[in-house]
Amino acid sequence: MSRRTRSHSTQARQLKSMLKCKFFDADHLTINREEDGLLKTSDFTEIRSGRLNDGVINTEVAIKMLRKPQGSDHDPIVELGWEAGVWELLSHKRILRLIGVSIGYDIAPAMISPFQPHLDLERYIEGHPETAKPTKVRWMKEIAEGLEYLHSKNVIYVDVKPNNTLVSADLSILLTDFGCSFKLHGTKTGYEELSLDRGQQPYGTYYYMAPERVRAIGPIRPNKSTDVYSFGITCCDILINCENVWPREIVELKDIQDIYKTGATIEIREVNIPGLEEVLEGCLRKKASKRPKAAELIPEFTRILESFERTSPSDSSVSSVSVSGENEQPVEDHSESSDSQNQLTPAEAIEALKDDGVSRFLVLSMDLEMEASDWNEVFTFIAQKIDDCEDQSTERDGFVFALGWLHLLGFGTPQNSERAFELWGQLADSETSTNTVGSFKDVAVFLKRWCLVCGLGTEVNCDDAYRLENTTNQPPRGQGNQPQVDLFGWCQVGSRTHWFSDFIWGQCLLLGIGTTVHLPMALRRFEALAAKNPQNSTVLCQLGECYYHGHGIDKDFKLAMNKFIEATECDDPSVKTGQRGKQGSAQES
Repeated sequence: MSRRTRSHSTQARQLKSMLKCKFFDADHLTINREEDGLLKTSDFTEIRSGRLNDGVINTEVAIKMLRKPQGSDHDPIVELGWEAGVWELLSHKRILRLIGVSIGYDIAPAMISPFQPHLDLERYIEGHPETAKPTKVRWMKEIAEGLEYLHSKNVIYVDVKPNNTLVSADLSILLTDFGCSFKLHGTKTGYEELSLDRGQQPYGTYYYMAPERVRAIGPIRPNKSTDVYSFGITCCDILINCENVWPREIVELKDIQDIYKTGATIEIREVNIPGLEEVLEGCLRKKASKRPKAAELIPEFTRILESFERTSPSDSSVSSVSVSGENEQPVEDHSESSDSQNQLTPAEAIEALKDDGVSRFLVLSMDLEMEASDWNEVFTFIAQKIDDCEDQSTERDGFVFALGWLHLLGFGTPQNSERAFELWGQLADSETSTNTVGSFKDVAVFLKRWCLVCGLGTEVNCDDAYRLENTTNQPPRGQGNQPQVDLFGWCQVGSRTHWFSDFIWGQCLLLGIGTTVHLPMALRRFEALAAKNPQNSTVLCQLGECYYHGHGIDKDFKLAMNKFIEATECDDPSVKTGQRGKQGSAQES
């Protein structure tokens, strides 16, 4: 055994004696080394998606690996002991759970936690810039709940920021990344202003640091008050979709020091919510003793949410995606922050349709979960718009596309998959509809093909589906094309109502239609669908294709074959008429 190996083994034994969390062997982890598996990276860490399977636990996870940059005295095992030592003490609905650690010699020291499909809050907001202000306020409250819990345990979080705040499958907040955090011991309250050691640089992210942490003379260590200040900046970030709250870029320590020297303060923008500006001003007071405690923030946010009055649909635009079937833990009850007074009304929905079209309406309806009966007026309006619009217009095509979805989902009209197929088919077959690549015609062709494959609203006809696939434009991949974004939006709106919506949502994630390619998330959708629809051969075949081709998981031919066999034993006839072969070619496209 080499000296380096002996040293590693000694450190590993010491770590096991210090930590109480579970240790996993390296061979229990499958790390996604592909581009889509990289979740976050820095000089000292790399976080990737992967799978943990130790014979008892078999789940998708995030794996935070610690590394030593060349020329650095940074010790990854020591750092793991520090962070995991704090993290393992925490158990709260707003804190990401630590499943365990791995310190096998053949991989970097790693911490393992449940994978969160929406990643961090910064990236979620950047991808959903029209997120409603009530949703943003709820997120602020949930971050405050996590911060209050940490402070109640005498843990200083230090690095409060959207990038360290994850968005769970049900769109609630989970705090993570405790590499800078520390627990106070003894009689300290957490509000003492203790000086940094001579020569020590402030640790954390300069952009979010309180002025007393970065002053040139006598900078202090992080405490509960500095956490609250960082929270205030985080809230300002959330309000303006994570754009820069400062008048200049903050890269080095000197950048933030220079700003504070000028006496500049953060301008709280895009508020228009009664009471919120006062709360944030309190968090951002220069005098630390005047800032509220984290526990005092929660009732303030509760009152704001309860009294929030919608002034117009545009003031409360949202892009909250409802995701079902992905939570490993029960969905939290957010009824206190989703009061029925904030329910979108048909009049507001139609006003959004009139002013901004279907795309804007989809963004609104995702978050507000309109009852099916509330869609009656929406259905009437969309049907009328089809008659009013000029032929050969993208606007008309969008309304025809939308009407098909309303029929499929039974929103404002009895559920009728035959009528949905007919409308999409008319759009797909029309010689007069707009026929540019990525048009509504293209996405209608995409839907028609899958309807033919699985017999939705028509008889199974895989031969016709195959011909469509090979003789028409395939929807180009990417988020920027509006018809594709609308397709992705309708899938989200209908995912709780009809399995086909959920299935096409998975296809969008698989192929990058209206969103970025996300193979692990696509796999989870298909797995959840198969569990709920064990006699659906289309879903089983698609799941088999994922296992066969290694979409979101390592290739597993045996598991793939089992799914194909299960599909042949289903009552529906699609797989017996050649669906498996046609689907296989579809996935290769």
